[in-house]
Amino acid sequence: MKKIQTSIVIFVILSLIVDRVFAIYHYSFILNAFELNRDDTPITYSLIRNHNQGYTNQDVDVVLDFNKEIEDIEGFEKQPEGNTYKKSFAENENLDFEVTDKYGNRCTVNYTIDNIDKIPPTIDNVDDGATYNTTVSPIYNDNIGISSINVEKYRDLEMRMYPDYVDSSDYKGLDLLDKSVFVRIIGNPRGAQKYNFYINNVLKYSGPNKAYTFTNLTPYTTYVLRVEAAKEDGTVLQGENRTIRTKLVSGVSCVKNDSNKSFTVRITGLDSRIATANMVKFDKAHMDNKIYTYIPIYSDRSVQATMYASDVESTFIPTVYYFHFQFWDANGKHLDTICVNVRFNEIYDPNNDDILDINNFKDRGEYDMLITDLAGNQTFKSIKIANN
Repeated sequence: MKKIQTSIVIFVILSLIVDRVFAIYHYSFILNAFELNRDDTPITYSLIRNHNQGYTNQDVDVVLDFNKEIEDIEGFEKQPEGNTYKKSFAENENLDFEVTDKYGNRCTVNYTIDNIDKIPPTIDNVDDGATYNTTVSPIYNDNIGISSINVEKYRDLEMRMYPDYVDSSDYKGLDLLDKSVFVRIIGNPRGAQKYNFYINNVLKYSGPNKAYTFTNLTPYTTYVLRVEAAKEDGTVLQGENRTIRTKLVSGVSCVKNDSNKSFTVRITGLDSRIATANMVKFDKAHMDNKIYTYIPIYSDRSVQATMYASDVESTFIPTVYYFHFQFWDANGKHLDTICVNVRFNEIYDPNNDDILDINNFKDRGEYDMLITDLAGNQTFKSIKIANN
């Protein structure tokens, strides 16, 4: 736009008779004249937004940056610098509006915000804080998709001393010897951060592991074991004592045979006081189907027993099979019982006493469920299985 300045002088002669003197008045005006040029530069813009990757449960800020000055946009806030405008969106929305500059140039802004989700996921089929006496199957749902399901199981502390024997090619076996006792903790009391293992009131281990082997024990001797679940500061949450007597044998082994269709448990180093033995065998799926068998004591002071798949299943299922060996002296007095648990095709971790099925809660304890969807929304529920 071009500005032109000029001067116009107007002489006005007034004839005034004042004491017969003529007065001449000179008036000068400055006139500004303007020459107008039209701006035909098209309006363009760039759009900048946060949370532009995947779903979000937060408001989305949209910033429009124009190449030139435009008229204000309704609903958008003009920023202090540049030709930028900003607006926060709490919900999904289609942007479709027109902007203009003061010369009449127009531009259409078209953009879709479709990744805002503030609807939390749901955990159905269970009530928060409820107690059940049967198996519970929670149902997890969300309108856009589930990112993660975290379930924490808490149950009262319980001491177990039965080692698990498995094929060494699959997992590491644990040997029960006359000079060592393996103890593991079942359960996960709420708030537990470490576990303590005592023998005859002497602390042997304190830390995160839930399993410990007491060694250098005297055969056929009574000991008092204690396990505790505690907070990090040492506050004891739960504890259990167990009086044991070390075994009258020196070793236990388990071998799988015939492509996993049978397995043999062998116990060696039987004490000379043992005169007779029998064996009880059953599996986790058939607890009432117990088979009692008297077994011979071999000349090398050993006993062994074999379980075949036909005893319980056509093939071994992922479960635990139990052998209980009972020993008597020559007068029929019971001396000892050795329990051997054999796991097949089932992952075993002594620090994790069971494999949690997040879709079916059947074991006694408390269950905390936290579900997170793809936008970060979360829902929490806690239930208790009392008796099942």
